[in-house]
Formats: sequence, structure tokens, C-alpha cells
Amino acid sequence: MVNWLLKVINKYGKVMVTVVVTLIVASISVTIAVIDMLVFGHNLFPALYLSAFIPILIAPPTLYFPMSLVVKLDRTEKELETVIEGAGDALFLNDRSGKILKVNEAACQSLGYTREELMAMNVSDIQVRHSSKVLTSHWDDVALGKAATLAGEHRRKDGSTFPVEARVSALEYGDDISFLAVIRDVSERQRIHASLLESEERFRKSFENAAIGMTVTELDGKFRSVNSAWCKMIGYSEQEILSKTVAEVTFPDDIIRTTEDRQNLADGSANISLVEKRYVHKDGHIVWGFMSRAVVRGAEGEPLYFIGQIQDISERKDVELKLLDSEEKYRKLVETSHDLIWSVDNSGIFTFVNEASKLTHGYEPEEMIGQPFTNFMTAEQAEKDMAVFAKIKEGISYFDLESVHLKKDGSPVYLSFNAVVERDDQGNILGTTGSAKDITNRVLTEEQSRLHQEQLAHVSRVATMGEMATGIAHELNQPLAAIAAYIDGSLRRLNSDGQTSKPIIEALEKASDQAIRAGDVIKRLRDFVRREDSKLEDIDINDTVHTALQLLKSDFDLNRVALKFDLAQDRPIIYGDPILIQQVILNLARNSVDAMNSLESGLGKLKVNTVTEDHSVLIGISDNGPGIDLQLQEKLFEPYVSTKKSGLGLGLPICRSIINEFGGEIWFEPAPANGAVFQIRLPLHR
Repeated sequence: MVNWLLKVINKYGKVMVTVVVTLIVASISVTIAVIDMLVFGHNLFPALYLSAFIPILIAPPTLYFPMSLVVKLDRTEKELETVIEGAGDALFLNDRSGKILKVNEAACQSLGYTREELMAMNVSDIQVRHSSKVLTSHWDDVALGKAATLAGEHRRKDGSTFPVEARVSALEYGDDISFLAVIRDVSERQRIHASLLESEERFRKSFENAAIGMTVTELDGKFRSVNSAWCKMIGYSEQEILSKTVAEVTFPDDIIRTTEDRQNLADGSANISLVEKRYVHKDGHIVWGFMSRAVVRGAEGEPLYFIGQIQDISERKDVELKLLDSEEKYRKLVETSHDLIWSVDNSGIFTFVNEASKLTHGYEPEEMIGQPFTNFMTAEQAEKDMAVFAKIKEGISYFDLESVHLKKDGSPVYLSFNAVVERDDQGNILGTTGSAKDITNRVLTEEQSRLHQEQLAHVSRVATMGEMATGIAHELNQPLAAIAAYIDGSLRRLNSDGQTSKPIIEALEKASDQAIRAGDVIKRLRDFVRREDSKLEDIDINDTVHTALQLLKSDFDLNRVALKFDLAQDRPIIYGDPILIQQVILNLARNSVDAMNSLESGLGKLKVNTVTEDHSVLIGISDNGPGIDLQLQEKLFEPYVSTKKSGLGLGLPICRSIINEFGGEIWFEPAPANGAVFQIRLPLHR
């Protein structure tokens, strides 16, 4: 009836329907009045008035407003139907028995049924967890006016299930109370929730089991949560650390920076804080940590708390500090070294020189950097050094050489170089770094020593020649004198006999002249080799001994002879030629070294002592060699007497001649145990 009325109203309008119905009612009333007049004889006019006029007055408002309500109700139902159908969640309307009365399209799609199929089913047909009895108990509660939210599981037409959340409320539908359930598929929410739980569990385990320190701190710096690695790093128990703030375990000098970093994170100035800082261990020592900290924000972007990761870098910092200290020491060493520290690239151009360049070359470092090293030497020396430098390309990794460079003023400087070639992983040359030591003094000293040794050798040769000349003169003068005497006697005899043989006399006279001439030649030779340009001066005997024996250092090292000095403290001074005195000491010391060759290596000992006695100084040179045969001891200072198979036997005679020339004496003494002792006495110079 209502639906028919709605159709008429929708077709003709409420006004037209009202007029028609009013006319119909009025017509019926008039008909009744006429019948009443005809049948019962009543007065027609009052009846007609009442039956026609009154319906016309009363019917329109009486009909119009109910029709408006019917139309409005219909519109409301349609709007509700539209809302239900357009809802994203599934909507079910069922009665108390669970029979499904109405569903929307979302419900059909979620379960895979058609609307007709669902409306022929019971709620229990699609419910997995709850039985009809359980559902009925819930509906009884809902019928009392209590809306309920239920969790359950629905089964689709294909048999698959999915979790749902139902919001159930009671409403009147028809003559009985029905139940409207808004069903939401919570599969995604549960998946997200499970994922969140898993993530939280994973974070919890990662947090607790992390090898590095992990912390959660409040915005004010108070610890909210810490892991065991952090407790171990800082030395506190978990309960102890949770009662503290970050500032309380931070090294005082780092507190301000830590607070500023935390503030920058909170106000959004920074997204993450990465900082190296110092913490104070419970026992008081410093712990270096690398802190990575981020802020966790709420739904509105407000900061909630901080999460920090702290890696213990104390060992690394200790290494870094030691490295910095080492680098500082190296830098100071390089800067203060008197040796030239240098680097060149693979073209030989200086890339670095230290301040020693002022000493070695007379240039400021910046004057040498950028210049080829060949610019600081002669062309001839550059050619030699470039030959060595070229070998770098052949694969050598280290080299040393001695070279002569030119200073800024043009003077030469002798340098001893050693260098290491730097290469990359592929073996390509990056450059060469090394040092250069100024050996100018050593080279000049060696040159002076060489000249000195040459001078000593010359003196030795001259002395030997002089001694030989003296010996030859001594040996030949007697026979020459005898020859001259015999010739002179023969001439006198020939003249006295009166028997002259002029040719014989002339021959004898010539022979006599030649003998005399030979004697003069020998005398002149002896005088010539003895004529020396001696430089007489005050001599410190101790210095002279040191200087002489320094020349034999290589002999001592080669033969592993131990040298010992026992020199007078008052530094005795004599007057003489230092070269000749050194020659004597050298000769005696060399004889000792040669004599000790028969000993086992390393057992040879040579002792040199000086002592002042009265107006003279006594020089003793002793060894622990095999000594000298008793038969030779008496003849040691005679010419051509030698203890060596290859010796000339002139060394000791020369020594004696030199010592005698300066008013001294030399002699031999057998050593108390074994070996030989030579003593020299020379007058002190007043």
C-alpha cells in the first residue's frame, strides 16, 4: 500500500493527489447526505454542508502532511541504502537467529558470494571462530543497548579465511529487533601489527645483543634503556646507569658539545649526530666513543626520545694519538735535522726539502722545491747521478750514493745520499724520499789523512833511503878507502923503484881518482837523503799517539785487535817533528799487529801508555804476541836485521835514528808474561 501510494505521489505530486482524494471524500460525503435525506427525510442543506464543506476543509492538511512524511521516509531509506551500499566496510543486517536480512556490495565482494546467496545464509555460515550460541549471547547484550566490538574470522566462498573486526549495534527493522554489523577486514592491520611486533622484537634483540653500546635517552638526557655492551663499556650496571644522565658519564670538556648536538636534533636542525666524544668510566679512566645518535618523533613530528649507538674507539684513539705523537716527533725530527730530508717525483724534481737545505746548500726550502736536483751540481756530476736515478725505472727500491753538490755561493758540498723508492700497488713510481748527510768535513779529513799518510810514507821512504845510504856508505867506504890506499901504495912503490911504467901509473892514478870520486858520491848521497825539511814544534805526545793509531784503525778492526790507552793526565809536551814521531809509533804498532797474527782471532791486545818521569816522557808500546827470539833481541836495532821473512830490517834502525835525532832513546823489553814491549824516552820541552 505504501509503495503504491509512493508511486502515485511520485507520478502526480502531493497536491494533485490531495485534491483528488479531497474531492473523492467530498463526493462520498454528499452522496451519503443525499441518501440520508431520501431514506430518512433529514434536511438536505445541513447534511450537505457538513458532508461537503467540512471534508474540503479538513482533508487537504490531513492528507498532505502524512504524504510528506511517507515521501521523506522513502527518501531517508534511499539515502540510507546509498550509504550502506557505498560503505567501504561490509555491512550485515541479521535477526536474532542470525539469518542475514540485508548485505551491501562490500560484504559480497569480501566473501565472494552474490547478494542473493548471502541473504539465504546464516551468520554462523560465514563465521569461523564463534558458534551460534556464542553469537546469540553477544546479540542479547547488544539488544540491551550495548554496542559491541567483536573480533572474529570469516570464511570466503572459496574456503579461505581472513580476520575481521565487527562493530555490532541493535536497531528496529520491521516488527522485531535486528542487528547491524559493520565488518572490517583487518588482515592488513594484523599483518602490519605482526610486522611491527616482529620489528620491535628484532630491534629489542639487536639492541640487547649489539656488540656496540646502545642507548635510549629522554629529551633531557636521562637514560631510558641501555644494553649490556654499553654497561660493560662504561663500567656501570644497568640499574646504575638508568639512574644517571648522559652528562653525568660524559667527560666535562665534551658536555657542552653533547648538549648542543642533542638540541640540534630535537629542533630539527640536524637529522643525525655523528661525533667522537669522551666518557668517564666508573673507575675514572677515559673511554673514547664514536656516537651515532638520532631522534625519534611522534605522529605530529614532535621529538620523543633519542636512540644512540656508541662504538668503543679507545684503542683506535690510542693508536691515533701515538701516531700523532710519532708524526709530531717525526715532523720535529725532520724540521730540526741537520741532515737534508728530501723528496723528488719520478722526474727528479724536488717536492720537499727541510730546513737543513740552508745548511747543506745555502738555499731556502722554497728555492729548491720545484727544481730538478741536477740544477744543484755540475754537469759532470749530474750525468753520474742521473745514471743512478735511471736505475729506479729498472725496479730498484733502495739506493745510496755519495755526490758533490754546489752551494748557492758556488762552493762544493759533499753529501751522502740514501733513498727509498715509493711505488703504488701497480708498481708505478710515485717518487723517491731520502736523506742526505753533509760529509764535507769527513771527505776533507779523509783527504788530509790521505795526504798525511802519503807524507808519512814519503818520510818513511826517505828515512829508509837515508838508512840504506848510510849503510851503503859504511859498507863501501872501507873497501873504497882500502882500494885508494892500495893504489896510493902501489904508486909510491912504483915511483921509488925508479922503474916507471907510465901507462900503469896513469891507470893507477885514474883508479885512485875514481875511488875517491865514488866515496864523495856516496857521502853526497848520504848527506842529500838526510837533508830534511823538518818542522819542529811543540808536540802533545798524547794527541800524537791518538792521531798515529787512528791511521791503523782499519788494521785493528780487520785483525780484531783490542786497543787500550793509558795516557798521562798532565799531557806531556816535547819539541820535535810530529810527522817523524808518528812514523815511529806507527812502525812499532804495525809490527805488533803483524806479530799478533799468529794468535786466535780476537785475542790480540795492544796497549799504549805515556808517563812523565823527571824531565822526560816515557812512551810504552806493548802487545801479547809471541815475543822476539832471544838471539835477535841484541841485534834488533841493527840494519838489515828483521823478525819478518819479508822484512828489510830497516824499520827499527830508522826509528832509533829519529828518536836519537830528538835527543831521546828507544829500547826493547821482554814482556813479563809473553809479547814484546818497546820503550821510548824523549826529553820534555821547557
